[in-house]
Amino acid sequence: MELKQIIITTMKIRILIFISLISVGLKGFSQEYLTGLSHGTPTNTMRLTKSQTLTLPFFDDFSENDVVTNANRWKNQYVFVNSGFPLFPINYNAATFDALDEIGRVYSHASSNPFVADSLMSNPISLDGMSPADSLYFSFYYQPQGLGDAPESTDSLVLMFGCVVDTFRIEYDSVFVYEMFEYMQVDTIFPGDILYHDMNSSCNQDMYTLSQSLYTAEDSLVKVAIPCDTVFYTEFVWNHIWSTEGMSLDSFLVVNNGNYFKQVMIPVVDEKYFKNDMIVLFYNYATLPSSMYPNDRSNVDNWNIDFVYFDKNRSYNDITYPLITFSEKSPSLLKRYQSMPYRQYKSNPTVAMSTNYRMYFINLDSVGANVQYSCKIENTTNGWSYDYEADWSTVSPYANHGIHEYPVHFNNFLFDMDDKLDMATYQITHIINVDENSSSAKGDTIVGLQVFNNYYAYDDGTPERGYGVVPDDSYFASQFTISVPDTLCGVQLLFNRTHNDANYDFFDIVVWNDNNGKPGNEVYRLKNQRPIWDENEIYKFAYYPFDKVLKVNGTIYVGIMQHSRESINIGFDTSVDNSQYNFYETGDGWLNSQMKGSLMIHPVLGGDYVIEENEVQKTRLGLYPVPSQNEVNISELPADVCEEIIIFDMTGRIVKRFSYDVRLDVSDLSNGLYMIRVVTDEGKSYTEKFLISK
Repeated sequence: MELKQIIITTMKIRILIFISLISVGLKGFSQEYLTGLSHGTPTNTMRLTKSQTLTLPFFDDFSENDVVTNANRWKNQYVFVNSGFPLFPINYNAATFDALDEIGRVYSHASSNPFVADSLMSNPISLDGMSPADSLYFSFYYQPQGLGDAPESTDSLVLMFGCVVDTFRIEYDSVFVYEMFEYMQVDTIFPGDILYHDMNSSCNQDMYTLSQSLYTAEDSLVKVAIPCDTVFYTEFVWNHIWSTEGMSLDSFLVVNNGNYFKQVMIPVVDEKYFKNDMIVLFYNYATLPSSMYPNDRSNVDNWNIDFVYFDKNRSYNDITYPLITFSEKSPSLLKRYQSMPYRQYKSNPTVAMSTNYRMYFINLDSVGANVQYSCKIENTTNGWSYDYEADWSTVSPYANHGIHEYPVHFNNFLFDMDDKLDMATYQITHIINVDENSSSAKGDTIVGLQVFNNYYAYDDGTPERGYGVVPDDSYFASQFTISVPDTLCGVQLLFNRTHNDANYDFFDIVVWNDNNGKPGNEVYRLKNQRPIWDENEIYKFAYYPFDKVLKVNGTIYVGIMQHSRESINIGFDTSVDNSQYNFYETGDGWLNSQMKGSLMIHPVLGGDYVIEENEVQKTRLGLYPVPSQNEVNISELPADVCEEIIIFDMTGRIVKRFSYDVRLDVSDLSNGLYMIRVVTDEGKSYTEKFLISK
């Protein structure tokens, strides 16, 4: 009798990821607009491992990690841990649910119908020996939208509890049965079922097998062959515990009495969770709206969760905690920029520095506390440091007062200026000290960095949204002020990915001089560029080197002309509002941007990329093979005498230097796009891109 294949169902937790977007003001044909953005990925097949089992208490405020979750607590690392998307989280950082994969790609199976997007799954939590009498409660805080995109009412955030049950499932490569058996529609294998595997096949010793013997059913026609690498494991079931529909942050604040996050308290009383290990699963439903612009189909429907806590001996009213925490990230100590070239800072530090900034506290305790803010600023290169202590003040409970805003004033503070350094990084440690006589609550500490490199940045590195203008051949730009004469060598740009990379369109990079506070005459144009995305890392800027070095001084504007009538979807940081420095032009003259945020455009100045006053030329170097693996060869060197060969990545960072040679060893470089620059003894340079793919 002919063998036929039958599929025996396996228990797999599989969360599908899609993409959504929102556009702002698309009724007209010429304007600027935003799309949503974030990061995520689906969950993997469920497989319990005893070595991963946790015990109570289970707690995470997401302050220990950035980008990914703590692997000791969470089975997957697919939500985006960050301080950019949440607005006033309970503690610095939160977990953001979104609709992009782990490297920022929009999922190809996005839909205009509600779909399961991102997920966060805990490792197994043991409740062995416990019962409902132990009064177990699971709690967390949540926030819709934050600084991202608002989920619609058809979207939702969902909480599930899962545990094993008494039946069993199998995983396998293939199962073949006789025709008679196929009609039985068997989809579950229970203990005691008669099965056999192929004794002649090779077994994977790293996997559990059903049996090492041959078994035959009483009816010789009913036989099931299961490969010996089959995994035999207990069935896992999920139970819906809680969910909430989507809404804007403004609506959420109204229904939540002005509080930016809402706490959810859930009792755990079902007996099945006390028999076996329990798993916690969050996920969100999102919706991809229809749009006339495919480039507009980016991420949407963001949710943030924070302060996840699971323990025994709690009650429904156990909503306070003896903690006083920082709510927001470490701010920039510069007046205008998040980062700037060190040379430019040193030329006029008093103008560059901010005289004050604000810190935000949350008192999670039930009573007020007397606290003191302090910080320590250290140069990580030369050991210089500065200490600051503020006056003591009272912080009221979060339940009564909400966020506590604390102004910080420095008197004539300046970063040190080391003439020996071309760049510097300062570590800023913020501390909350609590008066022991006023409260038993613990304080908090967060650490930030103030970076002086070779570029200007208005943004903090996280693109909560995407920016573009319509129609085609429209422009947008950011304003930058150069304190002392310098050279502009290229631009770092961060582009959001859209559905099926629809925004992979041509654009020109343009530099303008100033005309009474707006872009004036065009002074440079790098034509026909396209977005560059890193295939291994999220939120990574790509470097676009200019084909000549520009002398710059005073006010300049750096931006983009879109070839397409659809949004190029460049990264847009909504957590830092620099809209007064953003401009767009759609045919009616330059206008100041109405979108609150910062364009993610980083002009790169001086440093390793300065070629003095000689013109940089772009020519064909005849690089081969294409792509390269361990070696790249130059077949067409310029006639000038070569002095140096430089390789740098697409962020502008130099990764290798060579003396004159036509065969270059690149075996130590990872896969990706790079630039080769050949510098002659006359100071000229020649550049060409090449790809490494191993």
